[in-house]
Amino acid sequence: MSSDFILPVGFSRRLHEDVSADLQAASLDEQVVMHMRVNPVDSLECYRSTDQFQRSHDACLSVVQILGGKQQIVTGGNDLLARPGDVFLLDTEQDYRFGAEGPFFFRALHFRKSFLLDIMPHAYDYSGQVLRRSDGPVALFGAHMRALCRNRLKPTGEDLSGAMRVTGELLAYAMGASTMVGRHAMRTITFDRAREYIARNLSRGDLTPTRVAEALAISTRYLHLVFESYGITVGAWIRRQRLERCRRELAAAGHAGRLITEIAHSWGFRDGSHFAKLFRRAYGLSPRDYRAQAGERRGRAVDGG
Repeated sequence: MSSDFILPVGFSRRLHEDVSADLQAASLDEQVVMHMRVNPVDSLECYRSTDQFQRSHDACLSVVQILGGKQQIVTGGNDLLARPGDVFLLDTEQDYRFGAEGPFFFRALHFRKSFLLDIMPHAYDYSGQVLRRSDGPVALFGAHMRALCRNRLKPTGEDLSGAMRVTGELLAYAMGASTMVGRHAMRTITFDRAREYIARNLSRGDLTPTRVAEALAISTRYLHLVFESYGITVGAWIRRQRLERCRRELAAAGHAGRLITEIAHSWGFRDGSHFAKLFRRAYGLSPRDYRAQAGERRGRAVDGG
């Protein structure tokens, strides 16, 4: 079971034959805790792709605490440097790459996504963020992880489930207290990625919040939270962008020969009368009247020229 979380893995260059590793792992109420020591001769560079992880295990949010050595981690567009005592969160549905110079030692707690997102819906805000050991809440969480790994906490049955929930809540506290700036940055990145995906797929009739979330490898709930933080819903954003595309084409001479329903349909509106109501609400005119006025403006511009 423990190898599910680290294998298969790719290496950026051939390993020296003297490289050694020691791994210990245990299951805690469907979450997995492990610690690992690796002793490369000089340096180690490896990577784990999304498809590699999906071949071996369900998606997780993994909390990693560095115990010895330094690790360079690249994930989610972030280039991180973690030192002993630091903690960071990895989303296993995002490709990641890490490297180390000399021996390194870490412990990790792999949360099922559904479990951790139930406790901290904003967990994706913190993916790819390093929590520094100098922060008090991070040190507290690190001590808790150490107790779990060293089997000092020995809950069973219902107590075990409760203990893991407390662990998740303590993680939420540590991250919320330590990474407000990073959290905002990650939310901004997610918002930008979502808008880019929506812009590329506006013509699809099946463009829904669920499809957008799946494309970004995040939960639909989190996607809604991101957009709500910008004062708009996902559905309203999609509708606004589609209406704007329709408005541009209704005003363009190059589309003057197309039917209004054809333009609306090409941008994802399946019901012509519903489209007309939405358009009037947004621009104060019916699509037909807007097109007519745009034509008149073009005519005056030509006459004036």
